[in-house]
Amino acid sequence: MSVSDTIAFWSLCISGVNVIITGVFSFLVWKATKQSSETAQSSYDLTREILNKQLREEQATKELYMNNIMRKAVKVQMAVVSQMNGIKPEILAKAPRTHGLTEVELAKYFDDFQRETIIAIWNLFEQYLRPEWLDQEGKIKQQFDEDEQQRIMASTFVYGKLINDHVDRLK
Repeated sequence: MSVSDTIAFWSLCISGVNVIITGVFSFLVWKATKQSSETAQSSYDLTREILNKQLREEQATKELYMNNIMRKAVKVQMAVVSQMNGIKPEILAKAPRTHGLTEVELAKYFDDFQRETIIAIWNLFEQYLRPEWLDQEGKIKQQFDEDEQQRIMASTFVYGKLINDHVDRLK
C-alpha cells in the first residue's frame, strides 16, 4: 500500500467518523428541540388553562357583584317609590345608602356605562335624602311638618322616576 492509499484510507475513515459524529449530534439536537417544543406546548397549554380559569373566576365575581348591586338598587328604588303612597321613613331607613364596592372593584368588574349608572343611582338617592329626610347626624328623620311633607312628595315623584330609569338601564 502506498502513501497515497494510506492517506486516502485514513481520510475515508476520518470522513466516516465525522459522518457518525455529525449524525449523533444531529440526533441530540433534534431530541433537545423536540423536548423543548413539547415543554413550550405544555407551558402554553398550562398558561391558557390558568388564564381561562382566571377569566371564569372574574366573570363569576362580576355576576356576583352585579346581582348584589341590583338587589341593593331595587331596594333603593322600592324605598323611594313606596313614599309616593305616603311618607314611610322606616322603609327608607332600611334602604342601603351605598352600593358597597370600592372604586377599584367598580373599575375592574364593570364597564364605563355600568359604573356610571351604579354611581348615579346612589348619588340620586343621596340627593333625594339630603334636603328633607336627613337630620343633623345624617339619619332618617321620623317627624315632618306639613311643608316638609309636601316637598318630600314632590321630590319623591322626580327622584323616583330618575332612580327607576337608572335601575332599568342597569338591568
